[in-house]
Amino acid sequence: MSAPALMFVSSSDYDGLIAKGVTGMIAERSEGGFFRRVISLHPLARKTRVVPIAPGHDLVELGFDALPGGSRSRALRLLYAPLYVARAALAIRRIVREEGVDVVRASDPYWGALVAWLGTRSGSARFVISIHADWDHLHALDPRNGAPKLFGSRKASRLLARFLLSRAERVMCIRKSLFAPAERAGARRERLRLIPHGVNLAPFRAPAPPPPDDLAPGRRIVFFAGRLSRENYVDDVFEAGRRLARRGDVALVLAGGGPEEERLRAALAGDPELTQAICFLGFIPRDEVLALRRAAAVNLVPMGGYSLIEACASGRPTIAYDVQWHSELIEDGASGRLVPEGDVDGLVAGVEAFLDDPDLADRIGAAGRARAFALHDIEKVFLVRAGVYRELLEETP
Repeated sequence: MSAPALMFVSSSDYDGLIAKGVTGMIAERSEGGFFRRVISLHPLARKTRVVPIAPGHDLVELGFDALPGGSRSRALRLLYAPLYVARAALAIRRIVREEGVDVVRASDPYWGALVAWLGTRSGSARFVISIHADWDHLHALDPRNGAPKLFGSRKASRLLARFLLSRAERVMCIRKSLFAPAERAGARRERLRLIPHGVNLAPFRAPAPPPPDDLAPGRRIVFFAGRLSRENYVDDVFEAGRRLARRGDVALVLAGGGPEEERLRAALAGDPELTQAICFLGFIPRDEVLALRRAAAVNLVPMGGYSLIEACASGRPTIAYDVQWHSELIEDGASGRLVPEGDVDGLVAGVEAFLDDPDLADRIGAAGRARAFALHDIEKVFLVRAGVYRELLEETP
């Protein structure tokens, strides 16, 4: 089999990925060179452009600026939605034909999958969907922002997902715990495959940088990095920080932004003692996030994907809720600590156990690091994911 070509369709925006510091992950879509050509497509971006990512890999963004007022008005974007979808589907069809694309992968079962499916109706490109979250669970945690909606309706988005998942030749889940939700959402069981999270862990192989001198001086850091949203249990994180503040030797440091940031910052106002014990950094570059993970006394990740892997890989002890896929990485009491969902007392007790027993913290941290490297090192994961693609391409349509 000659080296194939991939189109990766994602409902993202390049500027947003830059702000989050995750653009490096785009370059990993070649799966270690398995694909000779990669075209990443953002069909619902702010502006239209082509961004070179790497040799043989370009990012194509189809922007809201293509139609008058689309980049400024949400109402107009909704009005233009059928035109955006048609434009994206036609662009996919053209690129597939011109570039000889073999696989078109959508990273969600909603808008991205809709335009990918429409764009592959003619030709021989294989249509697949990857699943990165249990959207119904996230919607239950945050009905307003937790999961995609179709014109404001979660029910309509579920119907769309069911239609598209049933037609995908493969539904690729990033963790085993997503198989059941994907099947309930409409995926066919025999078409489910695992494509695990892969993370470039090279930064964790280098010597750890010294902790910053000006951040929480005299206090040990409990670190959280991620979107400040309800589905990440940020209220529980904040409450844990409030309780830990009573110790006087701990600072909860939060990196990231999101819909709950303003509200949580306001909760600190007028409380000088709490302001010393809880610190919001906003969005910071990924290298700074990784440095803080390694400098932390404890990493707190109630809900995480890449963030949980990076926390464990840091070599510092990690505490997470026992939800979704977390037990696939963390063995409770051996390579981290898992506590029941919503158990803030358990989060605080876990943090204090590590703070009060440095040997335990070092031992658990080292075990978590070894497990993260064994399961999620990007070089190993490339081989697994390439095998899933190879199986599909060798199968008769």
